[in-house]
Amino acid sequence: MSELKAVFTWLQRTEPPGPMPPAPLAGQMALMRVSNVPLAFYRFLLDQIGRNHHWVQRMRLPDDTLRSILDASTTDIAVLYLDGAPAGLFEIDRKRDGVAHIVHFGLMAHAQGRKLSRWFFHAALSAAWNEGTERVTIGTTSLDHPAALRLYQRFGFEVTERSQGTIRPLSEPERFQKLGGLS
Repeated sequence: MSELKAVFTWLQRTEPPGPMPPAPLAGQMALMRVSNVPLAFYRFLLDQIGRNHHWVQRMRLPDDTLRSILDASTTDIAVLYLDGAPAGLFEIDRKRDGVAHIVHFGLMAHAQGRKLSRWFFHAALSAAWNEGTERVTIGTTSLDHPAALRLYQRFGFEVTERSQGTIRPLSEPERFQKLGGLS
């Protein structure tokens, strides 16, 4: 598949979130922080959430490089479970002092349309905002879910930069290799 043109948008928020709203009545939910996430599980989540949006950067990383990112003390990952099955993911990177960057945020198809996105994004924002956080950043592309940018802006994120570029979609052989035949 050839490269896809995309608009890249970076946003930031400099105020902590308000109180957590009640969880929607979407079924049994659990939000669990993941430490020592298995690479296969992490890639499965990225593929299930981001396949249609071309989340390819981390999928292409060699195992040892990805392992070092995921095991870093500056990386926080949480998985949302709905009725016992994985339903969403957020990942936060705190490498820069005072900045928490939401690297990934998304819901799987079976969790979409159940009024979870606002509650789940508030949970991600609350997790990102801790002692010493001065701003939270997030990026999105025009290939992400159409509601992503609006959601971030509804939460008070302001656009800091826009640019145009391309994304080379993951090929089926690459997907097969990274997912071990689980695609």
